[in-house]
Formats: sequence, structure tokens, C-alpha cells
Amino acid sequence: MPITATIAREDFGHHQEIQNVQFPIEPDALRAKLDQLGFAEDNIDQFYIKQIDYIHDEYTDEIDSHFPESIDLTEIDTLNYLADRIDALFDAEQLKLFTLFDYAASSTSFPYDCVGLDDMLNLTDNLERFVFFPEVNDIYELAEQYLNTRPLSQRLSQELATGYVDIVQYTKQVIDSEHGNFLHWGYMGWSGELEPSFSEHGVPDEARVWEKAIHDLLPDKAL
Repeated sequence: MPITATIAREDFGHHQEIQNVQFPIEPDALRAKLDQLGFAEDNIDQFYIKQIDYIHDEYTDEIDSHFPESIDLTEIDTLNYLADRIDALFDAEQLKLFTLFDYAASSTSFPYDCVGLDDMLNLTDNLERFVFFPEVNDIYELAEQYLNTRPLSQRLSQELATGYVDIVQYTKQVIDSEHGNFLHWGYMGWSGELEPSFSEHGVPDEARVWEKAIHDLLPDKAL
């Protein structure tokens, strides 16, 4: 599922833009888009990227994307890397990730930020630390999911079979342990501290497109 964005240029009140540019993007394709808007060494500060979003489908139509309203061109490597990471996920993983972005950005109880591309990449790198059950809306549906999808100890299985364990009470304990919440689109929980992997390592060289796209214009500048 690609990310789309608009590349725009503001030149003394004159506005130009190219809509529905898909990411991830190759350096030559990026340069071609910039050249359409008259890109040159002396007008870099007139360019920016806005209207960043993913292409919604029937599953993600009601989930807000929470991408930044706009970024400057020097952040394009981060956007491209995020798009590449998302594009590599299976559909179910993408739904889980977009739900996580929405939850992180809108929940007052979620302890991690989701206010920029760096935060989004950190959450993407930690996706396996989260559990997500779409369309699970109450504790009884969640208990059924746990019984069907989670391995239980032999003792607990025996106690469940003989009726000695209240599965609803057990599920409540699990919810508490994984900081779970019932959301509009399902149930989400997480356990453990997140690893700020992107914050520590940044964009890998193979995902960088900005310097490659403009290498002929800025040969001596480190961007």
C-alpha cells in the first residue's frame, strides 16, 4: 500500500504542485517531479511536501493517517524509508500499523509519541510488540480470541476445562498486563518498553534518495 503526497512550490505567491506522487520513489523519478516544477539550486527553500497519506481501502477508510501536515525536502529520505517499510508489510500488518498510528496520536494513555515521521518509524520497528484484534469490541469477544489464538499452560487449560477459572477475569488480568484498550476498530495492547531503533540508527544509505536526486546541483553540500 503506497503512500501518496503532493510536492508543492511557493514562489512569491505563485503556487505550483504535483499531486498523488507515490512513495517509495526512486531518485530519478523524484528528480523528474522536481524538474517539472522548475527545481534549481537557488530555489530549494520554495519546495515542500504536503497532503501525505496512504491509499485508503475498505479496512482503513475510517482510520486517520496522522502524517505531518507538511515536511521540507530534506525530510524526504525519512518519508521514503517509512513508505518502503510500510510497503513491505502484509495487508494485516499494515492495518495493525495504521491503527497503531491512530491510537498513538489520539490516546492520552499511550506513553509514546506519534507526532512526526521519526515517531512513526520507531513504532513501525516495534510493531511486533503490539497485539491487535480487529473488530473485537468487548471482553467476551477478546476472551474467545485468547482461547483460540494464545497457547495456555497445561494447568490453566485443565482449570478452564473443569470450570475452576473465570475466563473473563483471566482476560481482564491480561488486559491490565498488556495495557490493552478497546478502540473503535478493535482491541490493541502492548507489553514491554519500545526500542527507539530508528532514532538511534536513522535512514540506511540504500533508502536515501534526496542527495542522489540532486547530486549534480549540490555536489559540495552535505544535506
